Amino acid sequence: LVTYPNPTNTRWNISAKNQIITNIEVYNILGKMLLNLQPNTLSVNVDALNLTTGVYISKISTKLGTVTQKLIKQ
Repeated sequence: LVTYPNPTNTRWNISAKNQIITNIEVYNILGKMLLNLQPNTLSVNVDALNLTTGVYISKISTKLGTVTQKLIKQ
């Protein structure tokens, strides 16, 4: 999985090579879920415009497993 740009001001692009992204959850640093997407595609744009500046944790799932990544909003 690749996430870019990170940090961002507007959106993160998340893409997977040969894996369908089934679910993306974005949490704030306190553990509150802010976004829950079910894209079922190889590439997704996650809108960060409505999020405040800070650090977020993403949980990205495919049929092969789940990856957790730190996302930064400037």
